[in-house]
Amino acid sequence: MLSVAPMTALRRSLSLRDRGVCRLLCVCVAFFGVGCDEGGLTHIDARRDLGVTDAEVADGGADAGGDQGVGEDGGCAPLPLAYVPADTAGPPAESQAACELRVGASEPSEGPMGQRYVVRTIGSVAAPVTLSCGGTGDGTGLYAARSQVFGCGQRLRVVDLARGACVVVEAATSGPHVCAEERAQAAVLDVSPAVTSALLGVSSVALADDRALLVAPVANSNPLGACDHTTTPSAALAGFIGGPCNGDTDCAYTGGVCQLQSEGYPGGHCTRACTTSCPDQPGPNAFTGCAAPDDTLRCYARCDFTLFATGCRPGYGCFTEAAPAVGGRDRDICLPLLCLP
Repeated sequence: MLSVAPMTALRRSLSLRDRGVCRLLCVCVAFFGVGCDEGGLTHIDARRDLGVTDAEVADGGADAGGDQGVGEDGGCAPLPLAYVPADTAGPPAESQAACELRVGASEPSEGPMGQRYVVRTIGSVAAPVTLSCGGTGDGTGLYAARSQVFGCGQRLRVVDLARGACVVVEAATSGPHVCAEERAQAAVLDVSPAVTSALLGVSSVALADDRALLVAPVANSNPLGACDHTTTPSAALAGFIGGPCNGDTDCAYTGGVCQLQSEGYPGGHCTRACTTSCPDQPGPNAFTGCAAPDDTLRCYARCDFTLFATGCRPGYGCFTEAAPAVGGRDRDICLPLLCLP
């Protein structure tokens, strides 16, 4: 069982919405509200609130305060909402080509909360493809699709399901067609053969192969190529937004503030004030997001399933919160859990 938030911290939850009873026969409280399956599509904010460049944000390195002994979450962390591909209402056994002809140009506008994608390869030296963000994909570069969601040029951390291998790639083209996802009954991501070679050991993957990878947006200052972000799980988020801390000095970036374990944040929680967006930092860090689950705008780590099995470090769960600005998209962020038997 987790170290739970002190009851005094729950005073902030009384005016917030009740989100239902948690899975696995326990109640999970993100100490600003109860977080469970609310149904519907999850909005993954990958086009807005992408973070701002902060030249003074330094790589904080390992957190000097340690993790204060926070253990496993005991099964209380909420599961990500299931991704439901668009239903194009086509006839049974319709081919993908026929579906695309009937539907016309149409691409997914969202991504899965759990960040799991069935992948297929596009482009090769023999059959290069035109990338909608510019240039040509010949299979040798580290590119991926879904630029209509992530934005052209957005860096993505891609890992195998065991989180044993990691590469940083770039969103360089749009797609897939909604008919591909309907056919696969899963979120689909088109990637370069160089990506599957590095992570799956094969250079050609079709949807029928049902091979999956985990994909999360990361700071654009991350270099393309192999990464060691998953090599030392305890180093994830250390010294940066969402990471553990014992005091403000452990949050080694501009404006860093430590919300203490005694205040209801397991292992402490690095944050900073924000208005609409938050800085991002290279390395084993999550994308960040500005949100006000307790009515005060602060920076939080976004849920990142490439780093953590539950999307968040132990003691925290993945919950959807509103964007701080009108017209912005909801963001999935990591908040403290209170697990009740």
